[in-house]
Amino acid sequence: MRILLADHDADFVQLMSYALFRRGFQVSTAYDGPQALRRWRAEDPELMLLDVAMPPPDGIEVCRHIRQQSAVPIILLGSRPEEAAIVRGYEAGADDYIVKPFSHRQLLVRLGALLRRLDGRGDPASEQDQIGRLAVGDLVVEPAAFRVEKAGAPVSLTRLEFRVLHRLVRSVDRLVDTRDLAEFAWQSPSDGDAGLLKTHVSHIRQKLAAAGGAPIDIRAIPRTGYILTAVEASTPLSRL
Repeated sequence: MRILLADHDADFVQLMSYALFRRGFQVSTAYDGPQALRRWRAEDPELMLLDVAMPPPDGIEVCRHIRQQSAVPIILLGSRPEEAAIVRGYEAGADDYIVKPFSHRQLLVRLGALLRRLDGRGDPASEQDQIGRLAVGDLVVEPAAFRVEKAGAPVSLTRLEFRVLHRLVRSVDRLVDTRDLAEFAWQSPSDGDAGLLKTHVSHIRQKLAAAGGAPIDIRAIPRTGYILTAVEASTPLSRL
């Protein structure tokens, strides 16, 4: 697998590049935002590791720019453990966020978990859900193709948003426990991941509403979970 590692710390880049190389990855490197974007365009990596604190454009801005054109898996590397900083990363379209400092072993474990999620291994969905076509009203979710349509038009979702919506559609009109939803989306449930569901569900609501067609309600049940239903146009949608 071709990995692009972009970080302003040359010693860190050297250490992590060596660890990745020993695990069989092909690693290219960058040290600031412009160089990372040039390498991405020229080399078409299969996975990207982006430092949040790189010289501008920083990792979050690079991630946001790439997400407008590509679904390449992206892990952000940041030194701020605050939820607001992590949420910014996910809002930009990151697939994961690792807080520095971390060991090369931790990075390799997180990489492995992400790759398993993207391959569908360890996914609690049934085989039919993986290859089938799920529909609720005029909302269509195709897990195998990583595709969502609303009223016949494609809806662009991040990978985490897609997995959240996929899990909710599988259980249409039934309550999905918050921890179950977090586990399906991240495959590594934690209190932090569960807390970020609020942001991702809000983004999904906005994108589905912008697509038009029949309303879809994703209702939050406080301290419990979420329920997705198709509703009549005259029925007000609930919000977080």
